[in-house]
Amino acid sequence: MIKKSHFLISQSDRGGKRMRALIPFLLFLVSFGVYLKTLCPTVYIGDSGELIAAAYTLGIPHPPGYPLYCLLGKLFTLLPFGTIAYRVNLMSAFFASLTIVLIYLIVLEIQNTGKLANWQTGQLELRRE
Repeated sequence: MIKKSHFLISQSDRGGKRMRALIPFLLFLVSFGVYLKTLCPTVYIGDSGELIAAAYTLGIPHPPGYPLYCLLGKLFTLLPFGTIAYRVNLMSAFFASLTIVLIYLIVLEIQNTGKLANWQTGQLELRRE
C-alpha cells in the first residue's frame, strides 16, 4: 500500500524535474542571446579569416587543420542569412552556448546542488578573455 505522504513527495518531485529540465534550456537561450548580441559580424583578427575561408571552401587551414571545425562550419555556411563570416561566427556562439550548458550539467552532477552550478556557469559565461 502506498502512503499518502509518499505520493505527495512524488508529485512535488515531478515539478522539480520539470524545473531541472527547464534550467539548461533557459541557460542556453540566455547565453546564446548574449553571444548573439556581441557577435562579430565580419572577419576578426588572428586566424579568423583563414578558418572562415577553410570552412566555406572545405579547405585545410594551417596545421593541424581543424577538420571538425571546418566541417561543422561548412554546415553553418549553408544558412540562408548573413555573410559567410557571420554564419561561421554564429557557429562558434552556438557551440559556446552548448558548452555553457554542458558545464552546468557537469557541475550539477558533481556538486548535486543547483545553486553552485548556477553561480559557476554564470561566472564562466560572463568572463572576459
